[in-house]
Amino acid sequence: MSRTRMAHQRVIRLALADRPPLTSLAGCTVRAITTAEAEPIIVRYEWLGTLARATVACYGCTAPGFLDTEQAAIVSFSVLASTLGAAGSPFRGIPR
Repeated sequence: MSRTRMAHQRVIRLALADRPPLTSLAGCTVRAITTAEAEPIIVRYEWLGTLARATVACYGCTAPGFLDTEQAAIVSFSVLASTLGAAGSPFRGIPR
């Protein structure tokens, strides 16, 4: 018997959808956001339920019709925690 599989994030998104899905990225804007802005969304939708400890940058995509504080998508980038060392992040000046 075949079974259709979906990504965890999509299953959650469909279950919590309060608006129809985007059909195009036309008019969307991408901007750097802080980890404080990204974390609640990452925690809600990410399979592991956590934002990486060594996160160095986050970006949010806002779609037409969304408030400036609402994100249609978020991506976060991190480095291996072992590269941080005792001095902290090698990436200075990145918004947290």
